[in-house]
Amino acid sequence: MIATIQVLVNSMQMLMVDPSLFTLAYDDHLCSALSLLGCDVTLMGRLLRPGETFLPSFYTKQRHFYPLSERLSALPRRLRSTLKGFEHLIGMANLNRKASETCPSVIHFQWLPLPHIDRVFLKILRKRCPLVLTMHDSAPYNNSPVSRLQKAGVVQAIDEFDQIIVHTASSRDRLLDQGVNSERISVVPHGVLNAP
Repeated sequence: MIATIQVLVNSMQMLMVDPSLFTLAYDDHLCSALSLLGCDVTLMGRLLRPGETFLPSFYTKQRHFYPLSERLSALPRRLRSTLKGFEHLIGMANLNRKASETCPSVIHFQWLPLPHIDRVFLKILRKRCPLVLTMHDSAPYNNSPVSRLQKAGVVQAIDEFDQIIVHTASSRDRLLDQGVNSERISVVPHGVLNAP
């Protein structure tokens, strides 16, 4: 059994997607662990900000999302948010192109910054390979105030994933209450992260 799992992992090519690197330390630890198991992992996110670092690792990092808005942080907030929205569309289109070129075994999303828009691309990506979502917050954005655009379509976007990972039984229960099939939900407890 363990040998079978090792063969599967060794042949797995994964695109890990966290456009805004909302959970940078989590992403980094997960990608590092998967690469140590033999998985070919590429983390697709934004440029690192001052003070952010990655652990020494053997996985690929691509600064795929928000190349302009991350560099133009002095722009007025509304203008920067609009630019970031357009860049998100471009980033998702480029992710689709990359998936077409590389034929990954799985695409694992950590966050959906614009679920209503992301869903359009998820429908296309799902035809290429299985999609996994880690729902770090089963109540989107921890019920904190965000734009309507960020909340729109969350429930519908979840439908596009083959598997959903949550960290607690209560998160699983929330998804079940929303009508998500229990076979699509896996509870994987969140480990302790040591920041690099």
